[in-house]
Amino acid sequence: MSLEEIRPNAVGRARDDGERWAKWLESQSDDFLAERVKFPAGMKPPTRTRFEMLLGTQEHEMHHRGQLMLIEGMLGIVPHLTRQMQERMAAVPSVPVRSARASLGSRCELL
Repeated sequence: MSLEEIRPNAVGRARDDGERWAKWLESQSDDFLAERVKFPAGMKPPTRTRFEMLLGTQEHEMHHRGQLMLIEGMLGIVPHLTRQMQERMAAVPSVPVRSARASLGSRCELL
């Protein structure tokens, strides 16, 4: 199977799994998310709320996203978020930068 054949399926599956996860999380009550979960002796912290534990999945995803963006950079690929930011910046009309002397006038000699 080629990358072109795998990519659409992988992206679609990731999107579907993410949406299913979000729907499940939205369906949980505040009481459920506020419940404290106790960890085995010696673990720090000894307890966390379910909500704190669920946030760990987002942190885990962000960690791997960072790894992927680093690898893309090492391979000479501009990461998609960087590319999107560059496109937005290019679309903004540039504003001419005035020199300090022009904007400060005679006060520039005091600097």
